[in-house]
Amino acid sequence: MSASLSARLRFHPYSRRFRSALFTPLGVWSSRLGLVVRLEAGDRVAYGDITPIPWFACESFDEAFQFCSRWRGPVTEETIAAIPATLPATRFGLGWAWEQLQGHPWGASHPAEGAKGSGGCDRADDQLLDPTLGDSPQPHGIPGNTALDPAQPNQNQLHILPSLPLGWLLPQGNRALDAWQDPWDQGWRTFKLKVGDGSWEQELTRIETLRRGLPEGGQLRLDANGKLTLEQAHQLLALGDRLGEQGYPLEFVEQPLPPEAWMDLQALERTYATPIALDESVTTVTQLRHCQDQGWGGIFVLKPSLAGFPWEVRALWEDRGQEGGAHNLGKSGLDLVMSSALETAIGHQAAMTLAHQWHQQSHAPRAAGLGVQGFLEQDGLDSPTAGEVWKFVNFLGVGVG
Repeated sequence: MSASLSARLRFHPYSRRFRSALFTPLGVWSSRLGLVVRLEAGDRVAYGDITPIPWFACESFDEAFQFCSRWRGPVTEETIAAIPATLPATRFGLGWAWEQLQGHPWGASHPAEGAKGSGGCDRADDQLLDPTLGDSPQPHGIPGNTALDPAQPNQNQLHILPSLPLGWLLPQGNRALDAWQDPWDQGWRTFKLKVGDGSWEQELTRIETLRRGLPEGGQLRLDANGKLTLEQAHQLLALGDRLGEQGYPLEFVEQPLPPEAWMDLQALERTYATPIALDESVTTVTQLRHCQDQGWGGIFVLKPSLAGFPWEVRALWEDRGQEGGAHNLGKSGLDLVMSSALETAIGHQAAMTLAHQWHQQSHAPRAAGLGVQGFLEQDGLDSPTAGEVWKFVNFLGVGVG
């Protein structure tokens, strides 16, 4: 594609129902709002997913919708780059679609014109790869295809994903005590449990029972979404330390306190052996870099779909981007977990691709937090091709553009 590439923007809003409502810092979350965007340039089309989360430091669904609704004229490299930093989820969705339309990452040399299957665009002559890798289960139970080029995911093959270890999100409450067994049999080894929503004493007991019940080699990470009091955070981390001394360590506790409790989070990280991960504190790449500059020594959980342009995410481990190599952290100790924002299949492929690229750069990668299968109702938005997702989303919202 040439540097003068321009495209037409179309988009569809959607609302997806959770099978069971999730408890969040803002209350019960029963449906997931987002936008599928489509860029059209001649006979080439590419797609992106805009997936804001209300309690994270990103735009709201309404702000993303209004921005796309006000778009006038063609989509070009200049107009993509001009998307405001206050719209990080929009930056990611449109930025990802733009890269797929070009057929190469932002700033990279483009492939030869007319190359078969180049890039991620939807084209009539694209051929599907065989997703089958044999009868034996994949490592950690995750299907994949080692022939897939993670730098050029194909949007006609959303179901073919890079192979990498993922974490399985457990249901809340007592169901979690047994819910790990089936995924364990399929090869999963890392499990995540949301905490801070029920009787605290019962939750502490449940956490201990669950951790002790996991077979050898199992890992448990806990996510509080910033909802704990300081006293509860101390109690949870003390439990983690005690379990660790007895041979049942917690992998980490994710965001025990809200982002504004920065000094307390730092003090907790220095006090306890159980690792702490920041999530809501680092919605965007800019926020992650700020916390790293402020001396955070723990783990970062980053949802790439909320973090800004895809090339900003890659710049964490590549000497790229406007700030040059000052924050090139891929080989200097960054402890990073890529996590899901509950995207459609389009956004899930994008997050998986970036997670795989990070795992290739990291000395000691952790399981990505992208194992969220089964939390949303079957609505067609997890279809194997982006074109099918686009067709299904027509039934869920009013198309624009």
